[in-house]
Amino acid sequence: MKSSVESRRPYYSPRRQEQARLTRRAILEAALPLFVERGYAGTSLADIAQAAGVALKTVQAVFGTKPKLLSTLWDVTVVGDDEAIPVAERTWFREVMEEPDARRQLELGARVATRIKHRVGALTEVIRRAAQADPEIGDLWQLFQDQFLENQTMIAESLAAKGALRDGLDVADAAEMLWTLNHPSVYYLLVQERGWSEERYERWLADVFVHQLLS
Repeated sequence: MKSSVESRRPYYSPRRQEQARLTRRAILEAALPLFVERGYAGTSLADIAQAAGVALKTVQAVFGTKPKLLSTLWDVTVVGDDEAIPVAERTWFREVMEEPDARRQLELGARVATRIKHRVGALTEVIRRAAQADPEIGDLWQLFQDQFLENQTMIAESLAAKGALRDGLDVADAAEMLWTLNHPSVYYLLVQERGWSEERYERWLADVFVHQLLS
């Protein structure tokens, strides 16, 4: 006879968990092109459910609201997967941070940044535009900006620790410059609006990093 403790033990099914993860991924993959094509306001949860081939109730059960879905989509798109690993702990970010040569560090940073912007550039513009009309998305937009600045500050601090920042440039100013130059909106303007190739963007970003930040 099972004890009361055993009877309360939660049911665990790896197969069910994997199916839930695949459903979540399918919803996010369906949401991205819809948001980019139609905008945030022009895309409903029902639209996303239909594109993902699931019921609307499934989307609501997984994400709750459209803002929460958008927030999750941003997080997943930035890092390129659905693993719960912060940017600062990602291998590619650690490689940038641990590079001993300042110039090489910024060149690696430009390469990584270009790959991320390839994934997130169009979504950034969707969120930026939606933030102007939707206060909840406005709060998300501000959160994303703050998180981005924190990551750029870590790079600025690393350059300062190497004694590599140009004369008169402190960590705070260097972080603001990195935030501005490396912002996804700049990528969107140059690559999507002006038609730059990603190779040209990466070279430009590395060059401007070096010339603006290093002694």
